Amino acid sequence: MRYAMGAHGGSVYLAALAQTRSEHDAQDVAQDVFCRLLTDETAFTGDEHLRAWLLRVTVNRCRELHRMPWRRRVDALYDAYAAPSDQGAVNEQIWRAFDLVAVCAAEEFAQRMAGVELTLSASLANGSAQTRRYRFDPVEDARERYAAYLGQITDLELQREVEGTDTSAQVQELMGNPPSLYLVTELDG
Repeated sequence: MRYAMGAHGGSVYLAALAQTRSEHDAQDVAQDVFCRLLTDETAFTGDEHLRAWLLRVTVNRCRELHRMPWRRRVDALYDAYAAPSDQGAVNEQIWRAFDLVAVCAAEEFAQRMAGVELTLSASLANGSAQTRRYRFDPVEDARERYAAYLGQITDLELQREVEGTDTSAQVQELMGNPPSLYLVTELDG
């Protein structure tokens, strides 16, 4: 646990902060992720496997947090007591910088997955076993796809703030279906 927090705590926190856009929520998510690590029985095959698991749990926990019913009431309360307009402009620049970092991180992830092979084995009820091998290759326009995806979410959030329309269902749907940044090819044998 100490190693995981030291090696990947910053990544988990930044991923949570980029998803939740709230320091307090990001801290809560990071704490939940490491608590889950304590109770999980996954046998990690290496540092990359641990990191991937932590980031996947972080993203899933952020999505769960976003779907909670009390979240809408808190957002409405926050909007009622919004900061002065000059502070809002500074915050907007900060969140745009986070979006840029998220785009770069998504591109980096897609590049790191290039050529990675994954073997999945399953034992069936009849006693037979099946093994499948897959290779990951990044799509050519991974950066543009992810930037467009974040742009859609930002546009919906701005529409909610400016026009007062409820776009939370559309944002939830988008967050639940991020674009694929790589092609998965099944290999023979």
